[in-house]
Amino acid sequence: MCVTGAGMTLELLAPAGDAEKLRFALLYGADAVYFGGGAFSLRAAAASAFSAADTAGAVRLCHSFGAKAYLTLNIYPHDEDIEALTEYLRALASTAGDAAALPDAFIVSDPGVLGILKEVLPGVGMAGGPEIHLSTQANVTSAPAARFWYAQGVRRLILARELSLPEIKKIRDAIPEDMALEAFVHGAICMAYSGRCLLSNYLNGRDANRGECSQPCRWNYALEEAKRPGEYFPVEEDGRGTYLLSANDLCMIEHISDLVQAGVSSFKIEGRMKSAYYVASVVRAYRWAIGAAQKGEPYDPLWFAELEKASHRRFSTGFFYGVPGKDHTEEITEAPAYGEGMEYIRGYEFLGNVLGYDADSGFARVEVRGKFSPGETIEIFGPAPGFTEVTVGELYDEEMQPIDSANRAMQIVYLKTPNPVQVNDMIRRAK
Repeated sequence: MCVTGAGMTLELLAPAGDAEKLRFALLYGADAVYFGGGAFSLRAAAASAFSAADTAGAVRLCHSFGAKAYLTLNIYPHDEDIEALTEYLRALASTAGDAAALPDAFIVSDPGVLGILKEVLPGVGMAGGPEIHLSTQANVTSAPAARFWYAQGVRRLILARELSLPEIKKIRDAIPEDMALEAFVHGAICMAYSGRCLLSNYLNGRDANRGECSQPCRWNYALEEAKRPGEYFPVEEDGRGTYLLSANDLCMIEHISDLVQAGVSSFKIEGRMKSAYYVASVVRAYRWAIGAAQKGEPYDPLWFAELEKASHRRFSTGFFYGVPGKDHTEEITEAPAYGEGMEYIRGYEFLGNVLGYDADSGFARVEVRGKFSPGETIEIFGPAPGFTEVTVGELYDEEMQPIDSANRAMQIVYLKTPNPVQVNDMIRRAK
């Protein structure tokens, strides 16, 4: 359930790259989930592209948890995409069967898509129907732009990532009360302006604005002199390489109260391409932080420590406190042992999730995702704060035969645990 205070209902919005990630986002505390529609979201090349039938099922699952479902249709289509988009929306309307199985909102960025959406699904943007949310791709950075989109039926702005907290506050004070503000608070940041990038299209023909980004901003670049082909000179950044275009990851878990004061009511986590373990880990940490901020409780470093256990780059606060790199920019600091650089930091690995637990025998039935063996120390955690540290002892396969290690993805094993565990708990290990 969303938490309410200071005149606003606060929402934790999680990514769902596929059905499994959607389920774990809900289990670990998301108030709402966003996922891709067909080939028409900016993660169209991944498993995040839900078919019309998948979408209806995902919506029903969200509603069974008391959560909301948002469908992303935020590509910038070319004329060749329009017929397929229209057919997808018609199939969605037919598959849903009734309004209760339609998404609670559609996330769009292109005016043409908005027009097609209203034409095919007339209830969208109307009282009692699905809402229209404007994608960050639309680059809203001012109150006049916000009011323009309000007149088109948009009732939530997913703010441009380039805005500072004072700028967000000015927009909040100058727009209608029933227009909500959503902001990304955690995850990868694109170097292009609110994600509108040409690099991928230029370098290898994959259009980032049509859902096919190959992320060339994450590549390692070097300098080559024209008369010395094959000789590469590093543009020094650190010992791991040179990542001229790669941004730090965003992390605002220490600053939830500041976001609320600026008028943000939906806190969005980036990561439809990330693992179910990533989604669960990040969602649970922000669930605690939002709850504490709502109650006026102080920041707990435990939340940040949990985020460090999911794959990430070095963290920063993005543009919220000014232009990154300036003296007044607040930046979250990693533990020194992780070092510097723009490569991913993977201090922990995902080993599996709990499918069942027998209280009489003390055995947990586990679906394996990473190798582990008797004698190793692992951590088991669920949606609640904290985790249980366990030294792996007895380990059996699905036929209850003793084994030396769990070493195959999706293998079912039985693990003896000293304390009770819950279905859908996750298992990790420090590298």
